[in-house]
Amino acid sequence: MAITLYADGTITGNPIKMDAGSGSAGSVIQVVSSQVTGSSSIASSNASPQATGLITSLTPKRAGSKFFVTCVGNSMHNNEGASNKGLRVYLYCKVASGSYANVTSTYIQSSHRNDGHWTDFPGSMTFTASPSYSLGDVVYFQPYFGPGNGTTSTYYWHHTGGSGSGTVIQQTVMEIGG
Repeated sequence: MAITLYADGTITGNPIKMDAGSGSAGSVIQVVSSQVTGSSSIASSNASPQATGLITSLTPKRAGSKFFVTCVGNSMHNNEGASNKGLRVYLYCKVASGSYANVTSTYIQSSHRNDGHWTDFPGSMTFTASPSYSLGDVVYFQPYFGPGNGTTSTYYWHHTGGSGSGTVIQQTVMEIGG
């Protein structure tokens, strides 16, 4: 019998029967993805981290879970000549009706260009977060971006100038049983 895993976390053809809330510690409990089409640049010149608008939400099925978050498809951009040498990427989380907050005390990814002209870097972020929540709460994850070292002008989390538009940017969140 073929086993098929779908993007919404559904498994068909699985000869092992268990409900989504069961499984041992370290098991994938559910998988949720969201996408945006990078048809225009996502940029800012603000000195503090800015929201990307790519939000993935889920309602945890188990208490004490961790969340493995990946995000791919964006084109980070650096240009020393235009004073946007560096970019920093953060992962923010919001629980229920709370406010978004950084899941770490710093950034989780950065890019930097110190000479030459401009470069688009493929964005690829992976991080494990352990927010505090209660069963029934909705947990939201969103990448944020901010200026890196030497950046004093507009900076780009997603740049369409060289890489073109139409890229699919996807964030996936996996609930891992605690």
